Amino acid sequence: MTTAQENHFHAERAKLQQMAAHWQDKLNYGDPSVGWEGDRALVLYAQPITDELVVYYELPNQKPVLVAKVDVEGFDIHRLCTVLRNADGRRHSTKDVIARVDAQNDKVDKENEYTQEQSMGKAKEKLQWALAKDSGRSIAPLHVTKNPAKLQ
Repeated sequence: MTTAQENHFHAERAKLQQMAAHWQDKLNYGDPSVGWEGDRALVLYAQPITDELVVYYELPNQKPVLVAKVDVEGFDIHRLCTVLRNADGRRHSTKDVIARVDAQNDKVDKENEYTQEQSMGKAKEKLQWALAKDSGRSIAPLHVTKNPAKLQ
């Protein structure tokens, strides 16, 4: 006799086996929706014991190289193809990567400069106020009690 939990488990396993062939095609022949052109050397393996999907780069007479390891529960083929597209050395030259990193570094440098300018402006304002207060050119804050009758 099977329980509902076992039925769900077996249904998920059957779905995984059906989808694995579809996902393998996306890896090998590309996913135009994200711009991945595909690579015939990528092989997808489902590991049911650990509930993981593993992608290896396999070439004849060479040791397979682990490319990705993803839990079945959070797997998205489009996201994997996007990551592969961004990491593909055939599409991006070293100069492209350097240019992208330099642009990101310039953006971070500009943000840091802006933050420093803002903090310097605040520091200058506080210093000017402190100098004015020490020299007597500043009006000290006026404190008013909540009950003026107590002032008499």
